[in-house]
Amino acid sequence: MVLTGESLTWQAVTATAVPLLYAGIVSSGVAYALQIIGQEGVPPTEASMLLSMEMVFGALSGALFLGEAMTARELTGAAIMFAGVLAAQVPGRILWYRRPSR
Repeated sequence: MVLTGESLTWQAVTATAVPLLYAGIVSSGVAYALQIIGQEGVPPTEASMLLSMEMVFGALSGALFLGEAMTARELTGAAIMFAGVLAAQVPGRILWYRRPSR
């Protein structure tokens, strides 16, 4: 409102107070608290791998719950990120299996 030259009124403040408080408390407070609780029993390397997927989960959630459309480039990027995290988590002996020499 300030950028558009309009004056700030108490009606505007009270109309946006509840959504702003909800966004601040739920997005920041509750989400990070749940993240910390979830990370307690996970090794740091696995936690960092999962957290690097945050953008993919956000984009897919937007597509599933909000009906947002993902482009082919976005889907390809999400698949590459998922494959990279999956490849990093799979033990090397399974991923690069070689037959024993005879």
